[in-house]
Amino acid sequence: GYGAQGGAFADRAGGFGGGEGAGHGAGADLFGPLPEDEARRVASSFERYRDPSGYVPQDAGRRALEKTRLPHELLQEIWELSDLDRDGRLSLREFVCAMHLAEQAKSGRSMPSEVTTEQQQAMVRAVERLADKEMNL
Repeated sequence: GYGAQGGAFADRAGGFGGGEGAGHGAGADLFGPLPEDEARRVASSFERYRDPSGYVPQDAGRRALEKTRLPHELLQEIWELSDLDRDGRLSLREFVCAMHLAEQAKSGRSMPSEVTTEQQQAMVRAVERLADKEMNL
């Protein structure tokens, strides 16, 4: 591990503003409805990590991301790309984004320079359908 100091990966908050242009062009096919098996995995992770208010708090989000064994700096970047409202916790949409980016990073894809709300919404649709099914059982 890398010690148990503060925030999600937020001990260096804002440390990732600089990399402009790094991932340009990498984003287009990164986003879209998730394949069903990935959607199912992410949906069950979300259920496991979320708190009663329906968000994944920072420490739980960190644990979920650390399971990917990706380097700390990359996890920090994924968190910052995903937590669009910067509230230090992840909604379902943001969590789906973070886990999907981590999955992509593991297969060697470069990270986009930014993620939009629309892109997150496109990704989360498959997961919301599954989550609705679960809720209605």
